[in-house]
Amino acid sequence: MLRRLLQEHAQLLREVTELRLLRDHAYHDPLTGLRNARYLQIRLNEELQRGGPLGAGAGSLVLLDIDGMGRLNQRHGRAAGDSALRWLSRQLTATVRVSDVCCRTGADRFMLILPDTDRAGAETTVIRIAQAVSAARGEPWMPLGFSRGLATWPKDARDCRDLLGVAARSLEDDQRRQRSGRARLRLVP
Repeated sequence: MLRRLLQEHAQLLREVTELRLLRDHAYHDPLTGLRNARYLQIRLNEELQRGGPLGAGAGSLVLLDIDGMGRLNQRHGRAAGDSALRWLSRQLTATVRVSDVCCRTGADRFMLILPDTDRAGAETTVIRIAQAVSAARGEPWMPLGFSRGLATWPKDARDCRDLLGVAARSLEDDQRRQRSGRARLRLVP
């Protein structure tokens, strides 16, 4: 009886380890190692709930869309595009705070959850990222440019779907300004 219980216990431990591994894979982007869109949804909801009804625990969401990835892949090959995405992921991780969350949510799209950060703080973070990216040299795909969208909670929205919508509209506005040459912050050197 004891032997059977020990065997069952060992089997349960193996299954728990496998489940943890599967969960880890389910929440990470395999190319960049960053968290993915699935994790972003979960974590953003947690941050929004942390705020509570009185609005404490405000924060910002930053959406970054890399400019010209299609051209980069056509001109230099997909391996160069993948290298650029991995490099940018390292820059994002090195630039933000430990408490911030970096996610790759699409082919050339990244999102940052910046807890306890107002709009001005989010803008400062974007400027630091732009400076790090524009300082890079040495690769055929350098420098990269990007467009950005910002949303803050609870000011802009109090739920995940609405907050993502505000950030997406802000991104579209930034892309329009960049196309017209009226960008508030020039992110492409």
